[in-house]
Amino acid sequence: MNNRTVVPKNIYSKLFREYKRGQMRYAAIAIIGQSCLGSAAAMVLLMGGLEMVLKMILLFLVTIFAWHTMGLFWHN
Repeated sequence: MNNRTVVPKNIYSKLFREYKRGQMRYAAIAIIGQSCLGSAAAMVLLMGGLEMVLKMILLFLVTIFAWHTMGLFWHN
């Protein structure tokens, strides 16, 4: 086995162990990060030059898909 494949596997193993130890902390940080990113995406969407009805439909779809993705995150 060469050194190039060993190093990424070791890094992955270390990060995975750290994640398992602090899973709830990282989950909370991920939720905060997703909320910030989602808020920025919604703001950019609403500031666009589309019709208001189309903006609201797109915002609804983005919200539903984000909610669905978050549900998948918590169930796995």
